[in-house]
Amino acid sequence: MKLLYSIGALVVIALSMSSIGVSAAPAQQHKEHRAQPTQKAGTVKNRGNVERRRVTYFHPVGHRVTALPKRYTRVTVGRKDYFYHGGHFYRPNRSAYMIVAAPFGARVRSLPAGYVSFGIGTRRYFYVNTTFYLWDRDRDEYVVVEEPDGAAEAMATAEPEEPTRLFVYPNAGQSEEQTGRDRYECHLWAAEESGYDPTYPDQPLAHLTDYNRAIGACLEGRGYTVK
Repeated sequence: MKLLYSIGALVVIALSMSSIGVSAAPAQQHKEHRAQPTQKAGTVKNRGNVERRRVTYFHPVGHRVTALPKRYTRVTVGRKDYFYHGGHFYRPNRSAYMIVAAPFGARVRSLPAGYVSFGIGTRRYFYVNTTFYLWDRDRDEYVVVEEPDGAAEAMATAEPEEPTRLFVYPNAGQSEEQTGRDRYECHLWAAEESGYDPTYPDQPLAHLTDYNRAIGACLEGRGYTVK
């Protein structure tokens, strides 16, 4: 009987990541950034009048919190320090922290789910929570940039990218125990090869496709069908 597994069902790793300090060149003056209504899970209108799926809640610029989220990242742009988490940039505000517009030049290593990826020329851009990012392959970072020329046209045919689920079917009568062992070993190999590990928080989603390709190839080489 074929067995169905979702990715990560057999991998239980609980590791915490420490905050990462990132520096960048001085930011440019940001364009007027209107406060956006909180984007809830579901279908919403995005740039290019294309409907997109959102799976993350985004608070508007100006939203205040009394404490920063766990596992935030400190980002320095010019002489200002920001605190980044889940697509939001925070700045100290009196006795609290306030969400501010993403500063141009800020560099981060992860994006929240629901981003849209599109290419213009040889460059790869990402759009999420009203912010455009340029992927810096050399440094494995996303850089906040102004809206590039041609973005609306490129995004009109782009689809939101989410971590996908892999379905694994044994083809040679492998037992559940053997399948679990093979899947775990292939996960370890794929994570090392791609630089993406879905069991860790705040992973560089630009490497997700490489991870899925690697784990799929590994499992297929061990006698499984992967979909």
